[in-house]
Amino acid sequence: MAHTMTEELEQLLKNLKLRRILEIYDEQLRAAEKEDVTYSELVTRLVRAQWHARQEGALEWRIRRANLPERWSLETFPSPANPASTANRFAPLRSWSSSPRPRTSCW
Repeated sequence: MAHTMTEELEQLLKNLKLRRILEIYDEQLRAAEKEDVTYSELVTRLVRAQWHARQEGALEWRIRRANLPERWSLETFPSPANPASTANRFAPLRSWSSSPRPRTSCW
């Protein structure tokens, strides 16, 4: 017996700004019926997905608010754990810093 979201539930989720639950409700409901999970487990899955979406949204907001000059990802973040990105990112600076410097005198 396939269940779908009612119009009332859809409206409530929209009004409460529970967008992630709204997006995954039908999919999770079908999976729960197939796997024969309890109602409590279904609700837990939905609320957990909403919580993760909120955490990601909050992180995204903080990153945007920081006004960083460029966007880093795990692949491009310069760190000892990611030597390739560090080497590529700072290669132009190394060549610049190793070039002979003109001597200037203050006196």
